[in-house]
Amino acid sequence: MSGFAGRVADCTKPRPCDLSRGPVTLANGRQGTVITAGYGYASQIRTLSPPTPAEGGTGHGKKKRVTQMGVTFLDAAVLEYGPDLAQMTEHSFRTTETALGSAPDLFSDYLELPQDDGYSDRGQVWVRARSPLPLTLRGVVADVTAEG
Repeated sequence: MSGFAGRVADCTKPRPCDLSRGPVTLANGRQGTVITAGYGYASQIRTLSPPTPAEGGTGHGKKKRVTQMGVTFLDAAVLEYGPDLAQMTEHSFRTTETALGSAPDLFSDYLELPQDDGYSDRGQVWVRARSPLPLTLRGVVADVTAEG
């Protein structure tokens, strides 16, 4: 990624920026003081199938439903979550306190993510970041119920 010195590019929600043809002007006409450039990539995390207690043994082999998921993040910027990659819900860390035209602060805390995906054999949850912005997932606690 050499040759980017002196070029201007910034995206709160990353979009393709071609830096090979010279300077890039921001959509709002501002110039950045700190520029982060990188190749686009997607980070995907799938939780393990949780064990569920059942009368007379384990709940392996039974249908499971994740009703709530608590996640601890460190310096998260953008995230999506869901029961599979086709049914993802985007979570925004932008609040009403975030000034217009500025990026929200990186999120480092515990967050409850509601789930409503019905029963499945695995009871797993996907977390995805589709941009070269930080997302460190430090822990997941899922509330799971088993069928029958």
